[in-house]
Amino acid sequence: MLPLRGDTLFQNLATLTLAAAKTPRSARADARYPEFEGHLHFRGQDYPIYLQLLAQPEQVINHQGPQASFLFETNYPVGTRQRDAGEEWLFNLGLLGDNYTLELVAGQPLMRWRGLNRGVSRIDLVK
Repeated sequence: MLPLRGDTLFQNLATLTLAAAKTPRSARADARYPEFEGHLHFRGQDYPIYLQLLAQPEQVINHQGPQASFLFETNYPVGTRQRDAGEEWLFNLGLLGDNYTLELVAGQPLMRWRGLNRGVSRIDLVK
């Protein structure tokens, strides 16, 4: 449990670097479900990250709502490992291990993620 009371705004919390995944997790790459990997730099530590975008039906059919959704998670090899204090804090905050929707506006350097399940309601990523 984090000692946060009420709504809290974090600015410049971490730096996220993403690129197309070099090796897809599925049997073969599928352009309909783009996969990304990279790292989240937080408190001097880099955490490997993975996400796969899934198109939102209301955007595909009606051109309304968020463009995609995804699970934001770490990308460590399969096996047992202990989270360090920074990673544990990010999970407890609700940043890691949560589902998000992704919203983009053409011509703007802003990407907005909206948390769907836990404590994070919105993340604004600025390029």
